[in-house]
Amino acid sequence: MRFGVCFRPNDIGQVAVAKAAGFDYMECNFVHVSRMDDETFASFAAALREHGLPCGAACVLLPGEMSLHRGFDPEETAAFLREGLKRLVPLGLERVSFGSGGARGVPEGVTYPEAAKNLIRALRDVIGPVTAEFGVTVAIEPLRRNECNMINTLREGAMLAAAVGLDNVKLLVDVYHMAPEETLDDIRKMKGVLAHAHISQPFSTRGLKRDYPTDPDAYDYKGFLDAAAEAGVPTCSVEADCVDFNVEYPAAARLLKSL
Repeated sequence: MRFGVCFRPNDIGQVAVAKAAGFDYMECNFVHVSRMDDETFASFAAALREHGLPCGAACVLLPGEMSLHRGFDPEETAAFLREGLKRLVPLGLERVSFGSGGARGVPEGVTYPEAAKNLIRALRDVIGPVTAEFGVTVAIEPLRRNECNMINTLREGAMLAAAVGLDNVKLLVDVYHMAPEETLDDIRKMKGVLAHAHISQPFSTRGLKRDYPTDPDAYDYKGFLDAAAEAGVPTCSVEADCVDFNVEYPAAARLLKSL
């Protein structure tokens, strides 16, 4: 399994630290990169190339205001996706996670059956085909119930992927989102559909949303990674709140590569 780290692409100083720490790739915010001005993007791309780290994955596929329910515009969505893909694929992008709770969440006045049809259509007719043009896999990311009111479990995500029926529409497992109600066995049952993973210490003791995985006794990281590997997951990114990346990047990389 290859390990990466999520970072804000406007802080390119993190790239050198991630390389030195031993990470295999970086994971960026797709929306941020799509909306960067040309000068900022050029600096971002140059930093990755200088340090020999691909941007192998991206998160936050769609901005919150780009609803897939009310006012959904297939052409606008496709154009937005192509803008980001044209920038990121030359930098090594292989997979992008579809969390985007603001875009996919069910607004008041829309029924769940309607919302399910909307998500299936958006993934089947726009998101899946456009990313496939670039050879990129979309990984549906179940989110905690307090972050999104639709697709909250691996089972629901797997059913959505099956309903879409495209080879490049898969599933992501994020330890933070699954921790409250799912088990490691639930991960194993997703063999064949899981394409990516996010890891963190999901129960932070520092008042953070989620912590960096640096303490081997804080969570069963090995159990999570073993279950993900059994399910065929090829890549796993650290997605957490960073207090000091100069300290936490190396500590997290050491821990993950030792398991």
